[in-house]
Amino acid sequence: MNTYDKLINILKASAIQFYTYTPRNLKPKSLVLKGIRGGYDETEVLTAITDLNLPNTKIIKVRKLIFNKNSPDKYHFIVSISNDSLAAPLVKVKRLLSQTCRWERLRKPIVFQCRRCQQIGHASSNCFLKPTCSKCAGEHEVVNCPIKDETDKSKQKCVNCNSLGHSAAYKGCPMIKLASKLNKQIKQQKANTNKTVLNTISRKVTPGYSFANALVGNQTHLQAPLHSHAREETTLPINKQYSCSTSNNNCSSSPNIEELFANLKNEIIKEIQDVNAKIINNSIRIDHILAQLNMD
Repeated sequence: MNTYDKLINILKASAIQFYTYTPRNLKPKSLVLKGIRGGYDETEVLTAITDLNLPNTKIIKVRKLIFNKNSPDKYHFIVSISNDSLAAPLVKVKRLLSQTCRWERLRKPIVFQCRRCQQIGHASSNCFLKPTCSKCAGEHEVVNCPIKDETDKSKQKCVNCNSLGHSAAYKGCPMIKLASKLNKQIKQQKANTNKTVLNTISRKVTPGYSFANALVGNQTHLQAPLHSHAREETTLPINKQYSCSTSNNNCSSSPNIEELFANLKNEIIKEIQDVNAKIINNSIRIDHILAQLNMD
């Protein structure tokens, strides 16, 4: 048993409410088995896949999804395999349960919302907080909610924004919209950072302009290839991005590569500082938990 599992067991035994995240090396891979007809359940699909004896593929769980209420006999199934399993043998399966099947990668939502406590940012599979109703914000599971009329919005209350008139599962909730906006901004910032790094590394080479020319500022005169009838000397123009002086051998480029590297350095420093801040924060939280457990 690793440290992660030991800490989980200690928190459970001490009746401490918490939520966590699955370590990356333990996260299962998920695929969607689409359009299975015949009213098969999860156990039957799991048995059918297991009977194929696929190499290096361990099935962890199969979960049913109804994607079309007008076709109640047609389902999608989310098939989860272990992190060290190979997905390729599974994707190559084209027939299952006496019918043609197809596979797709599971598309994860932009915003994760726990179906147990209704908080944003984690999944119910790793939540050990008290259950909260998504309809009335009461401390009970949604199946035990006294509000039975789904169409009556006046009695519904969102636990996240503390507003009446909608449930915590409402996609138009201000808190869900804010979380979605922030996630998109973070994703765009990462994409811009990666683009800057790639542009810095893979700068275009100017035809006819060598590295030596960039250092000393001399123009390069290249000869055209010899032909059977004539031989001509061709001078290739220097890229206008560079401004060079042959009198003092100074050469500057625009944009300045030193400035680009400085920006890249600042981005890397910022990322390191963010990681250090998270480590310190987590260390403080762990010390606090251990203090409560009288283990320090």
